Amino acid sequence: MRLHKRSSGLIALAVLLLALTMACGGGDGDTGGDATVGGGGADDTSGAATTGGSATSGEAAAPAATLEVGKPAPDFTLKVYGNDNYAKDQEVRLYDLRGKPVVINFWFPACTQCGELMFLIKDSYIANKDDVHYVAVQVSADSKSEWDPSGSDATSGQDYVTDKELHFIVGPDFDRSIAAAYGVDAYPTTFFLDKELNVVSAPTYLKARQIKDNLKLASE
Repeated sequence: MRLHKRSSGLIALAVLLLALTMACGGGDGDTGGDATVGGGGADDTSGAATTGGSATSGEAAAPAATLEVGKPAPDFTLKVYGNDNYAKDQEVRLYDLRGKPVVINFWFPACTQCGELMFLIKDSYIANKDDVHYVAVQVSADSKSEWDPSGSDATSGQDYVTDKELHFIVGPDFDRSIAAAYGVDAYPTTFFLDKELNVVSAPTYLKARQIKDNLKLASE
């Protein structure tokens, strides 16, 4: 009778241990599933999709299909602001600049980062003005938009060019058609073109060293 009770107790303990083991195994499996699907899987995939989607909308949208590296950049004509080298309202066509590398920067006056980059581009222009064309396209000119709530206009653009002493090509993109053709959805955005006006690089934000490196690439 005493042996029977001890055996019964051992059997009950074994059953309990088995149940606990199965429960822990199921818990680990569930946790692993959550980590894969809800954690690293869903979150990482979502993050990648967001980043990739943003890049895709800027680079692979229909108007910007030709902006692949090595492909020709879309042509456009700017009615420029006046400075020492260009008469006010003079029309400058991108394809007429063929023969030298071209830097195209999309910006607007109220954008702080645009202003910081413009100083770097100005320095680059001073150092390379005989060998490289520089073009600054002012977006949101004469209209308000989510990017420029104050509604920068042609007057503010001309004032900016005069105050900052910009002596390269600067003009407004009144209807944002140029920005759309280049798939621009963030500012500042700068494109580097080679002598044949093929796209070499299109970083969204640059530092002085990156400008130098990309110009070297465009000149090869």
